[in-house]
Amino acid sequence: MVISQNEIVNLFSGILDKLDALIRAQTDNSNLWNAERCANFFSCSRSHFKTRIACKPDFPRPVKLNKTAHSLWIPLEVKKFAERKQLIK
Repeated sequence: MVISQNEIVNLFSGILDKLDALIRAQTDNSNLWNAERCANFFSCSRSHFKTRIACKPDFPRPVKLNKTAHSLWIPLEVKKFAERKQLIK
């Protein structure tokens, strides 16, 4: 099987994009994170985050700005949870 130069460039470009997203996720300390942002931090889908991580009893409680607002989390609390669970180092 022969791989073209364009295919190699596209492959590496995709890998670099994923690495860039992971690095940004580890260093992002913006005020509040939504479910999508938390999922990026844990390198999982939004659905997995909401059904398998955010629902854990020891996961930080979301900040609700009002009754209809989406759940938001404080980044430092999410990172501390990950450290406690050894999900990141």
